Amino acid sequence: MRPTSPDLSINRNISIVTNFGCRSNCWYCIWKGHRLQNVQLETDWDRLETFLTEHRDKGKVSVSGGGDCLYKYDEHVGWWIKLFEITNRLDMLVDVHTREKFTHQSFWRNHVNRCVFSSDKLVDDKEYLEYLSNLTKIRITHLVTVNTSFGYNKF
Repeated sequence: MRPTSPDLSINRNISIVTNFGCRSNCWYCIWKGHRLQNVQLETDWDRLETFLTEHRDKGKVSVSGGGDCLYKYDEHVGWWIKLFEITNRLDMLVDVHTREKFTHQSFWRNHVNRCVFSSDKLVDDKEYLEYLSNLTKIRITHLVTVNTSFGYNKF
């Protein structure tokens, strides 16, 4: 039996969750130990494009990860190219949720509406966030842990 699509009249967002892995070993990770953590499925591009076409009025797609969606980007660049082809054709924005310090300028400048960057050490990430802010919009998710450095007077 094929699963039915969620009622998107209630949900304003469309999320795509990748499963590319992650370099971090965050104690709070909800993906670590998840039953789908090691499941690798090929993207059904026709089905995804049909779904996005039917829901293009939502206007935006958020890409996050079972891990980090930008982990090992070079191995998954074809996936991103295909996603951007579809979202560009449908005139949909793409937000990317990541912890990776990813420096491909054209990726951020030409394809991404906003980076949602997760950090628990904003002071350490300051230089990267300044770099990124020149390429795209940023939303910072500050993860508070016992080792968090706030550095309010420095950032």
